[in-house]
Amino acid sequence: MSRLKELERFGQSVWIDFIRRSLLTGGGLERLMREDGVKGLTSNPAIFEKAIGSGAEYHAPLAAAARLGEFDPERVYEHIAIEDIQMAADQMRPVFEATGARDGFVSL
Repeated sequence: MSRLKELERFGQSVWIDFIRRSLLTGGGLERLMREDGVKGLTSNPAIFEKAIGSGAEYHAPLAAAARLGEFDPERVYEHIAIEDIQMAADQMRPVFEATGARDGFVSL
């Protein structure tokens, strides 16, 4: 058993302060929930800035925004952040239900 998952025995909930699309689409968040007992996730604009600015995983949504004529950085950021937060919340739903809405949240 993961040492993080052992914290459940003491009534502690492990949340991670990290998000990026590959964590959501590659099964990473689901694995963290299953193996390490992650019960929630938080993010902020600085975390998203780092995720969007590194690697190629956000090239497609950025290109899609450009094709739609959306070039305002704040609006593009909001669209990407909301989409990622919604994906994470969908994956956290089983935790939310299993804990009676005590955990399973995704905050921004």
